[in-house]
Amino acid sequence: EMDNSTTANEPADANTDVTETTAEVNAETTAESSEKETTVATDTDNSLDSKSEGIDAATQTIESEDTDTQMTRQEQTGDNYIAIDKPIRVKANPQGVYQLGDKVKSLPSSYHSQISVAQSNYPATRSQYGGTCWAYASIAMAEFSMLTQGFVTKSVEYSPTQLAYFTYHSVVDPLQGTAGDSITVNSDYSDIGGNYDFTIRSLAGWIGTVNESEVSNAWNSNGFYTKYSLDSKYAYDNDDDDEAHLSNVNIFAYNDQASIKTAITNQGAVGINYYSSDSKAYYNATYNSYYCNTTTESDHAVAVVGWDDNFSASYFNSTPSGNGAWLVRNSWTTDSDSSYYAYFWLSYYDKSLYKNNNNVYSFEFGKESDYDNNYQYDGSYLSYPFFNCSTMANVFTVKAATQEEVSAVQLTTSGTDVGYEIQIYQSPTSTTNPTSGTLISASTTTGTMEYPGVHTISLASPVVFSSGTKYAVVVTVNKPASGLDAEKDYDDSDITMEASVPARGESLFYENGSWYDMYDQQSNGWGNFCIKALTKNI
Repeated sequence: EMDNSTTANEPADANTDVTETTAEVNAETTAESSEKETTVATDTDNSLDSKSEGIDAATQTIESEDTDTQMTRQEQTGDNYIAIDKPIRVKANPQGVYQLGDKVKSLPSSYHSQISVAQSNYPATRSQYGGTCWAYASIAMAEFSMLTQGFVTKSVEYSPTQLAYFTYHSVVDPLQGTAGDSITVNSDYSDIGGNYDFTIRSLAGWIGTVNESEVSNAWNSNGFYTKYSLDSKYAYDNDDDDEAHLSNVNIFAYNDQASIKTAITNQGAVGINYYSSDSKAYYNATYNSYYCNTTTESDHAVAVVGWDDNFSASYFNSTPSGNGAWLVRNSWTTDSDSSYYAYFWLSYYDKSLYKNNNNVYSFEFGKESDYDNNYQYDGSYLSYPFFNCSTMANVFTVKAATQEEVSAVQLTTSGTDVGYEIQIYQSPTSTTNPTSGTLISASTTTGTMEYPGVHTISLASPVVFSSGTKYAVVVTVNKPASGLDAEKDYDDSDITMEASVPARGESLFYENGSWYDMYDQQSNGWGNFCIKALTKNI
């Protein structure tokens, strides 16, 4: 965690690479970030197998609830294919524990505590392909959010395969803002793993959601593997194929259960990671329950859709510290049954949930029709706080319609209770100073982002600009060390992400009385700021 008291030195030259100021801070931060970026059990290492107490992960068996037979966990087709999601990629929590339970509403002791409720009121479970649990859990949150808000019916079926594919096959957005950013995979994209942080970047960029029916015929009938592809037209909104857009993401520490439960009641589900791969030891078929009693790395992403504070500790293979369990929606069958493959109970005290500040994610979605255009530059899928800067800006040019209304701004932050001020400047006269234009004072918007995550903030007064007009979105935060994120480069044996700033004047930051361009920070691995402008065509 960065010390908030860190201050930068006065730069000697406003045209330099700020090497004596933020560059130094970010170089240190990059080193810290590299230590925090953890890849758990990639395809080429054996860490998952060693944590499975000698059980071969490729042929590990899972006890069936309904029979005495066992199903071999190996590559099959149809509902019997159960993927080993060993390469969960974890971006460690940079800010520590979030405790915001005092800000949530009164909660019942149980919610959707009968599996039959989920079966009757929500879409059927899915049988995932490969190591794409992260996409299936994210899409489950999208469906549950839209259904809980009354925007769709139980028949909703968004495509996790579309999300997984385009997370790892970058396509420049329709307004060309993400040009220069790229994602390259060096192996089978359906089995290299992923995480919620990646899907946040995809969904915030309007890659999905898309109805499964829109893309199902595009897949080769042999299945979802790297040698098959989707046409790039399915990446973004194509003739209104997108059905829902990500509005907000709140990220909680696992021990902030009040906030987690409130998010479930508001959005229908949250996303977690847990250790799934030794069900023979930890799954109790009699009570359809699971409890890992060793502090083990998580390897599987699932959605939590309910809870029961009184679920007895005696219902697990070993006894946890207390009663209580989450109702988990898995992605290993289309049967929606009461089983480890579909819906099961996970102890509050499962020790893999506490490993490495394991975070919990809440996704809120809105209707596709809320906005017409997403002005953005951040096309890389990894982001970190741009430390020690209070004021940052992105400059956009109206290009989607003759006239557009700038209605909202979307920000990504890694801190709690981050206060912000958003200002809109029309027609900046200098490419090196985003505030050199006319301040639209009526649009100035202030507030607080309580949780880390993604936040869509409606402007106090929307402003209409004509085609060709430049405008700057200038954001000031009160916690520089944990404020706004910028996209970052990333590279490992499976994935290469490049965050570039193709031109000067796109993203700038203010420090010690001067503005500096993120174009000059590319050598430190930084790209553009995660500041988006959402507009409506007039």
